[in-house]
Amino acid sequence: MLNERLQSIDDTDFVIVPAENSLLFEICNLLMERVAALYLRAIPEFIMKNIRLFAVILLLVPFLSVTGCGGGGSDSDDKNVVEPVRKNMEISGVAKDYYTGEVIEGIRVKLVSMLDGQVVESVEISTDSEGRFLLSYPKILERVTIRGYGVDYGEYSVVINNEDKDDDIDAGEILFLKSHVSSDIDYSSGGDVVYEGISLVSLPASGVVKVGGGVPDGKINVNVTVIDPSVDPELMPGSYQAINTEDGEIEHIESYGAISVVMRDDYGDLLQLDGVHNATIRIPVAKEAVIGQAPATIPLYYFDDVSGYWMEEGEATLEMLESGEYVYVGEVGHFTVWNADIAYESVNINGCVEDGDGNPVSGARINSSGLDYIGSSYAISDENGLFSIPAKGMSKIMLNAVSNAGAISGTQVIYSGVADLDITSEGCIILNPAAVSIELSWGENPVDLDA
Repeated sequence: MLNERLQSIDDTDFVIVPAENSLLFEICNLLMERVAALYLRAIPEFIMKNIRLFAVILLLVPFLSVTGCGGGGSDSDDKNVVEPVRKNMEISGVAKDYYTGEVIEGIRVKLVSMLDGQVVESVEISTDSEGRFLLSYPKILERVTIRGYGVDYGEYSVVINNEDKDDDIDAGEILFLKSHVSSDIDYSSGGDVVYEGISLVSLPASGVVKVGGGVPDGKINVNVTVIDPSVDPELMPGSYQAINTEDGEIEHIESYGAISVVMRDDYGDLLQLDGVHNATIRIPVAKEAVIGQAPATIPLYYFDDVSGYWMEEGEATLEMLESGEYVYVGEVGHFTVWNADIAYESVNINGCVEDGDGNPVSGARINSSGLDYIGSSYAISDENGLFSIPAKGMSKIMLNAVSNAGAISGTQVIYSGVADLDITSEGCIILNPAAVSIELSWGENPVDLDA
């Protein structure tokens, strides 16, 4: 049944629509209406008074029995309009370097989702010389994850909510962060991946296998990328949304730091822990985190690209290194993007978006960022320009918006309470065309712009 629902993009359903402007169609309908009316009369009266019409009907009966009014005929019959109904749609995008904005060739990209309890994956492809990719997906999918990784780049995922199942999707620019460290580890002995004096990953001896099965060929190449959500919140996949393991409901999380780990062998085959051995990870605590408020023990979450949400698994302990830096230390049984988070009680901020002339703006993206917590979320305005966006309760929050046409708003700082907050009475967020467009580019260690 599932395979039937996931036919390739070349398969097509057809809807046959009669060509209502054809002469045959008009004659056929006229005759059928006439027959229906005459059917109520006695057959002898019909034959005697409509002998000529009856003769015409008799001549057309063999033809009508085959074609009907507007049906049948050959595929080339121009009396029928054939309209294809696409079962698959397309997602396109461009891979770019997070710091330089340059396009990246060779990023491996695939789509992952869930349908009827089974994992659905597209063919994995590489971005072209312009950083572009094009993938097809079954349009019945409601939530799709674009997962990508590359040589010298960490894994990154973008979640797409397929709200309009009849349109192709342009995912726009997908930004990839270069790995902070790449190390070759011996399979038999295991070892550590060290960055700036911190052992980010400790691999067990003989505890790694190929994703498709089998022992790795040669050395284990481990790429580790550190994500600081207080500096680069947009690099965190999943929009800070997690699935509560107890009730299955969506909850929002505050991050204290994350790392991405990707392993390959000498032939480029992806590797994973063998399911028996665990590895130790050390997540540097986010720079903007207040150490005095950081919990001594914190849940660990991994990003599940099938569902597009974070999943809680295990915990980590806060430790101070000799350098004075703080890390969260924990054990994991598989590698992906790991996050040190705590869930919080969220409230909804309800508001509206208008253009400079006071007209409601639909399809605008509203972003919220915590100013006294490390978390963010977004919402899309409806046809009336209204939106509802989640945020942490009892917190200081910054809101802004941008439209599909590139119009932007100023920022609003609001304070949430213990209940939902309606800010429409204070006025809508106003979108105005950008008067000046500035493109900034910098290296991996940019100079402080304020200086």
